[in-house]
Amino acid sequence: MSANQYNVRRASAERLRDVIEKPLALAGAKAQPGLVDGILSDAFDERGNLPLLEHALSQLWDKRAGSEITHDAYNKIGRLSGALRNHADSVLRGLGQENRPLARKIFLSLTQLGEEAEDTRRRVKKADLIALSAGSDQTERVLKVLTDTRLLTSTRSADSSKEDAANPASESRKPDEILEVSHEALIREWPELRKWVDDSRDELQFERKVSEAAAEWKKGEEDVGLLWSGTRLTRTSEWAHKHETEVPPKVRAFLDACQQQARLALKAKRRGTLFFVLVSEVLLMLIGFMGWTKYRARKEPFRENIVSYEGSMWTRNDNRRDVNWQQADQYCRTLNLVGLSGWQLPRIDELEKLYDPQNSSKYKIRPPFRLTAYWVWSSTLVGSDSASGCTFFLGSRSVTPMANSGLNRALCVRRSGK
Repeated sequence: MSANQYNVRRASAERLRDVIEKPLALAGAKAQPGLVDGILSDAFDERGNLPLLEHALSQLWDKRAGSEITHDAYNKIGRLSGALRNHADSVLRGLGQENRPLARKIFLSLTQLGEEAEDTRRRVKKADLIALSAGSDQTERVLKVLTDTRLLTSTRSADSSKEDAANPASESRKPDEILEVSHEALIREWPELRKWVDDSRDELQFERKVSEAAAEWKKGEEDVGLLWSGTRLTRTSEWAHKHETEVPPKVRAFLDACQQQARLALKAKRRGTLFFVLVSEVLLMLIGFMGWTKYRARKEPFRENIVSYEGSMWTRNDNRRDVNWQQADQYCRTLNLVGLSGWQLPRIDELEKLYDPQNSSKYKIRPPFRLTAYWVWSSTLVGSDSASGCTFFLGSRSVTPMANSGLNRALCVRRSGK
């Protein structure tokens, strides 16, 4: 692919002058004195100037005074930088508010989202664009306006052209009409379209992925192995519900098949789960109920006091009595739960993450942690004789330096790797 890429040099001023003046001369027309120089000056200040120049010259020709293009017309169209933008705004206003959402869908469908690159034009079949709206007549009218005003261009599908040439019998078949944005400069320079794209980028990327998956499923003869499930199916269902009237028929068929397959899989899973539960219950009865009960009686109180949170192990309950900082530190260091040592007082930042103002109990700590008092010691020392304590009370979290001789409760943490 790289072997077929070439860098095209920027056109010189002389070349651009010929682009403007020669067609005018052939048509027996001319530009007012100094107008071509002004256009050339603007062109060299603009990135991607050729599409902008083409559009500006087209508008100048439409607004010519007799056989002359004028400074007044050039200023009215917004000069080179504003001609395309102002023209697009004017066309959008002319469509009216009732057609604005449909125009937005059309332009977004015709924009290829760039990945770490600029957004570009996207070629789409006219039939697919018509499917964007429930009213095909309305879509036809909007597409005609956008094409007539040269914001969109229409071509015949190359594939259908080849097919017609190879198969004379296909002459009766109407060839695919392909639409695209007339100039990529419109995607880059029109603020309204830039805002539409930026506001919808994430959703557009997901929509394109769904459409590609639906096309692949259809191409694969509706193979169930190509259907989506799990979180992808959930998100697709939510997206389809949000855009219920905008889901293309091909995507709707793909989604219906995914949901049907998910229901069948769920039924099979439930049958398997029921069988497994029944077998497990029988096996548990054979294990020996008394020995199992004694084991749980010995181990469960310790296991019940362990909570896994953000990659570390915590004691679920505090130490249930007021102690000074040294006693709290000693309590954690000597703790042994289910054969696990290496417990410590938590840092103040770790304690702060446990605060939960939505907890309905009087101690505002994240479930399943349980406290028997408001204040908890941290390992964060403030001075030689004081440390930070964290309170879990009412609607606010408080961190306060306290003398080591003060009395608080202790939670303990055992960090990963210990």
